[in-house]
Amino acid sequence: GEYVSCLLSLLRQMTDIHFQRLVENFQSKDELKEFLLKILCVFRNLMKLSIFPRDWNIMRLLTSNIILTTAQYLSPALHKNFTEAEFDFKVRHFNPSMPEWLDPHSSITPPSINAG
Repeated sequence: GEYVSCLLSLLRQMTDIHFQRLVENFQSKDELKEFLLKILCVFRNLMKLSIFPRDWNIMRLLTSNIILTTAQYLSPALHKNFTEAEFDFKVRHFNPSMPEWLDPHSSITPPSINAG
């Protein structure tokens, strides 16, 4: 809980310049790829797990906003460095808005529809 709040606060305060400097400080594409995979895994977990109580709607919305903003800031680095290269994307094709049962790589079956 404490670490999540610190990470979210840090990311919320970062600007485009901060993200550009962060990306530029990686020594290799492999280091950058490892960082991007780790941050995407953290984001996936934040979206899947209930970090905050259900009645903390503002904090849950703020978390989603921070994830979206960070992804927008980091997307140029992803595009520039990995568009043509193979990016070992084993984060379940990171789509936090897609229910897990819609993921073609998931073993979870869709919920039954109760018509009535």
